[in-house]
Amino acid sequence: MVIYITNPARFVNQVLDYLLTLRQIPLMEIFISVIPRVRIQILGRHHTLLNGTQSVSAYAGYFTKPLTYTEAQATCQSMHSHLFVVKSVIKYFLFLNITTKEYSDWIGLDDIANEGRFVWADDGQEIDVNMKSYLFVSPQPDGQRNENCVYKTSIHDSVKALTFNDANCSLTLSYVCEVDI
Repeated sequence: MVIYITNPARFVNQVLDYLLTLRQIPLMEIFISVIPRVRIQILGRHHTLLNGTQSVSAYAGYFTKPLTYTEAQATCQSMHSHLFVVKSVIKYFLFLNITTKEYSDWIGLDDIANEGRFVWADDGQEIDVNMKSYLFVSPQPDGQRNENCVYKTSIHDSVKALTFNDANCSLTLSYVCEVDI
């Protein structure tokens, strides 16, 4: 189903508020075409490993309208959410499932405050060494030319696989907002 919305921010806020009141919903996807190049995908996901040790419960909205890192972060915050954080292997695969290979997408990880110290957007904690080596292919993140914000590469980038890289925060990319439940 495609719905055309005149006030997308208000609509998304209402949908997120509704989803948060439910607390437990099955997998669902709603695609909303607002204007060309803007697709909002709201997902309710719950993943548990076979051994039951890890689970992820979150709602995420995927926005293909390119914004700078700061603009994307502000947009997420205006919807009472944050840029998607990839703190575990489960969250990594969830993120790849939400996004597409055609776009490069911001994630909630940057070293704006302290060069070389990458922190998550949701709680300001520094990235775990093991997760850092999982997300980045050496020599990334390299911090060249004021590269302080992290994004998922696209199939159009020079690397052969989907990886993460640091870039100038003024680039305009797609992004994912996340609400933890």
